[in-house]
Amino acid sequence: MSVKLDLVWTACFEDGRIIRQFDDEAQTVEHPFGEVQDHERRSPLHTFSLLNVNTRRVYQLNLHAGRIHIFQPGCTRHPEPEVEGDPSRRYRLIFFRRVRQRLSWAPSGPIESAEGVTTSYFLGFQYTGSDGRNITRLLQIEPDDEVYLS
Repeated sequence: MSVKLDLVWTACFEDGRIIRQFDDEAQTVEHPFGEVQDHERRSPLHTFSLLNVNTRRVYQLNLHAGRIHIFQPGCTRHPEPEVEGDPSRRYRLIFFRRVRQRLSWAPSGPIESAEGVTTSYFLGFQYTGSDGRNITRLLQIEPDDEVYLS
């Protein structure tokens, strides 16, 4: 991987197994997300965390209890009521990255300029409500730790 990521994941399973996205801080040896999905067939995913490698802030999903926690070194933010869960439900992980780059080109020509790349990280869960509807709680996390809840 040529460009280092700002946020990296760690998956912790109920059987005690931990899979980290990278084996080292230099981000040279990456584990594919498919390893998480494969192991989840054998043991339920308990927590899934994103660590901002620049600020050390941690965004953590507790999929057993349906809770979202945000940890800053020396400080803990408790989840708002709308992101607190019920341990009797089955919570399913949502995680993806969106990479954006602004491009400019002439109507009939090639790309004239390409501005910097921005990556947003999305972390959350979904579950089935008592009425059978799918309910989603999702954070959009920017590299500067700006967070949006949807």
